[in-house]
Amino acid sequence: MGQINDGFAGCPIVQTVYPKEASVKRVLIVLSLVLAASGASAAPMTDAQVEHAIIHEYISSFSTPCACPYQVLRNKTICGAGSGVSHHPGTKPICYRRDVTAQMVRDWRATHER
Repeated sequence: MGQINDGFAGCPIVQTVYPKEASVKRVLIVLSLVLAASGASAAPMTDAQVEHAIIHEYISSFSTPCACPYQVLRNKTICGAGSGVSHHPGTKPICYRRDVTAQMVRDWRATHER
């Protein structure tokens, strides 16, 4: 399954896939983010890693598979206008690194890194 180019290659959350479609590489990347967030890593997370974690948490908070427009459904169609973003008018989506503010990074660090 090909990746959707959304401007930040290498991000483990470029698209949401279902477990049977998840590659080992994606699983390992997400696992490393979780371990880093839990304090299992000696090195602190970079701002880019925290931004990806914030995006992942945002996407995980949706009960539908289309939290962000770049996500892909099981039938291989891109969510686009049918994403969760379009169903919650007035809310600011957190789908791309550019959507994550410096304050969000500080808040995330305050609650996750100890």
